[in-house]
Amino acid sequence: MRFRSIDFRFLRGILPFILILFSEMGFAQLMSNKIDVSLLYGTVAPLGKKVGQIDGISVPTHFASAARSQNKSVRVSYNYSRLFSFGLNIGQFSLKNVKLKPSPETFDLIEISPVFTLKKKILTSLLEARFNLMPTISSYKSSIYMGDIEYKNSKSEVNWMKTTQLVPGMIASVGLVGKEKGPLGIMAECGVGFFRDNQKVTSEVTNSYFFAQIGISYSLFYNKRYYLYHE
Repeated sequence: MRFRSIDFRFLRGILPFILILFSEMGFAQLMSNKIDVSLLYGTVAPLGKKVGQIDGISVPTHFASAARSQNKSVRVSYNYSRLFSFGLNIGQFSLKNVKLKPSPETFDLIEISPVFTLKKKILTSLLEARFNLMPTISSYKSSIYMGDIEYKNSKSEVNWMKTTQLVPGMIASVGLVGKEKGPLGIMAECGVGFFRDNQKVTSEVTNSYFFAQIGISYSLFYNKRYYLYHE
């Protein structure tokens, strides 16, 4: 009986702390509007000079001479705070250069990058401005026309240079996100990007581009609450 009374007094002493703990845990909001999934679609346009220099000789560039095309990306972000979020972005685009070529030159790029975002509400609580910085690693494939090979004044074949590279780069962009009450939002974003190009027989060692895109953003676990204790 002595031990039972000691146990009871001990439990009676810590019981208020147990009730407080479970009460707090029961009504804690562990995940709410923390993860955003975004789908974006838009246009991409190469930047740079149309003519480069190799050993003092002017030569046409290839990537910078390509026509604008479509780009698309998917992004997952974790909202760390009201001012900062981070996540992962995967983007893709394909360009073609059809000028003075027997068939189009092609430039295909798939980029994977972490996303670091600074954000701030502007004008209204429903509109948010964002600045994104994305260091990229890209899988880059190109097929470049290098001219005809001639032997004894007769053409023998067309010379193409085809490469597959894994190259670093960087993207900087600004955007706006509008969201009504609910998990769905509308996004608009534009920016510039560049990546290294290891074409040693052409004038291009760095390629750059402009992009603009719009899309939708969806907040997972919107106002989701996990109850460990409920009375």
